Amino acid sequence: MFASDEWQTSRYASTADGKSIKQIILSAKFWDYVKEIVDIVEPLYVVLRLVDQEKIPQMGHVYYKLRMAKDNIKKNNPLRCQSFLKIIDRRWDVQMNRDLHLAGYYLNQSYHHRYNLGFDDELLKALRNVINRLERDPKHAALAISEEKIFRESSETFGEAGAINGRHNTDPSK
Repeated sequence: MFASDEWQTSRYASTADGKSIKQIILSAKFWDYVKEIVDIVEPLYVVLRLVDQEKIPQMGHVYYKLRMAKDNIKKNNPLRCQSFLKIIDRRWDVQMNRDLHLAGYYLNQSYHHRYNLGFDDELLKALRNVINRLERDPKHAALAISEEKIFRESSETFGEAGAINGRHNTDPSK
């Protein structure tokens, strides 16, 4: 832009502000800052695109994508990401860190088996809380909780070839 004829002939090119802005934008330091911002914003943009679709995504998938965004932000910019992560964590604690969302993440077969979620105490507790809240009869709740073990261990029908193949090919929201 600043090398173009249009800029050179503009009324701003010869002003003090114009020269100052040109100097800032052409500096390597400015572009280093731009890269830092992109490294932080890009993973969040992926999550925003996911939730801003006509088809509402499964909450466990949103939970996973936001978790991955946080990890990517930490990896891309470990020294300067803390203030951004504090903002994300505040929202996370208020909106995403709910038993229902954690249970949805746990029950997503693709994530469950790929990331070995079966022994994550926080996720198991959340699933049990959801089951106990939805099923008031203690006997039925206990049965549902015992079904979780079958799911976790991929036994019975969860261990069949079709179920194993479907872990990575099935959209749980359908």
